[in-house]
Amino acid sequence: MATKKDDATKKNTGKKLGALHLVAPGRTPTHKKVKAPSGKSAFLWAEGQQESGGNYHAVNSSSGALGRWQVMPANLPEWLRESGLPDMSPEQYLNDPKAQDKLALTILGGDYDKYGARGAASVWYSGQPNWKATYGDPPVYVYVDDVIGLIQRYTGQIVTTGSLNISNTGGEAAYGFGAVPKPGKDDWSGDVRTARNHAVNIANASHNHATVLNKLTIKK
Repeated sequence: MATKKDDATKKNTGKKLGALHLVAPGRTPTHKKVKAPSGKSAFLWAEGQQESGGNYHAVNSSSGALGRWQVMPANLPEWLRESGLPDMSPEQYLNDPKAQDKLALTILGGDYDKYGARGAASVWYSGQPNWKATYGDPPVYVYVDDVIGLIQRYTGQIVTTGSLNISNTGGEAAYGFGAVPKPGKDDWSGDVRTARNHAVNIANASHNHATVLNKLTIKK
């Protein structure tokens, strides 16, 4: 079972490791409220897709994790306070997308500011920022790779105007691999490998994402 290794990660609690859900003592409220630049926009969108398919009403049938970003119930009261939000029940939280948005921007966005996309994804999943860790089901590094794969599909922007609107404007992002090689003169192999690796990453992320969604129930 993963525990906090040092003071730098001691504040993170109730993270998810497949079917194993950890709840640790209280955390120090160190996250700052920040607006979301484009890199963070893509990350928050990807985490929401990875955790619930972007559904604010999703509830994990085994852990009770809540909402779009699958917040553990044990973390909810303290994270609401850290985010400047009033106390609310799990049911109230599920029915308040604006509260979910603000909490994600404060807590998960704060981890992004501190650790970057890979480290923050690892913290959200396992409670520590080592994204290369091999424990968990799926392993930490696999979960992180799935999130990074989803980031590559992000095409929307986050706008903070009193509430947080996270939107995917539709369709896959376009990827360019440089100038088209000229037959007989240029080497195509690098472009082919790059395109193949990109396609494999997207396919793996989509498969694992579908597996996660099968574990969720939706509160009407």
